[in-house]
Amino acid sequence: MMRTWQVNEARAHMRDLLDAAEDAPQRVTRNGRPYVVISEEEWNRVSRPPRRKGLGSFLAECPITPDLLPPRRPARVLRDPLLPDQE
Repeated sequence: MMRTWQVNEARAHMRDLLDAAEDAPQRVTRNGRPYVVISEEEWNRVSRPPRRKGLGSFLAECPITPDLLPPRRPARVLRDPLLPDQE
């Protein structure tokens, strides 16, 4: 749970502040301005941009199986409109 510390209290209890920051972000206020203290592990997690996957990975992880897809319609025969009817 995030706790709010006054800057003087944070200085006096730095060890407690850092221990608490391992579990949850901590708010420290100085002259009414809030600052947040988080662990380096949490910082690395939130500051890293999301990793984009390729199309192949996306399709391989797709939870839809062929039996969940609608039945396929038969293919249509394409004809060249410039040629006479072919039968």
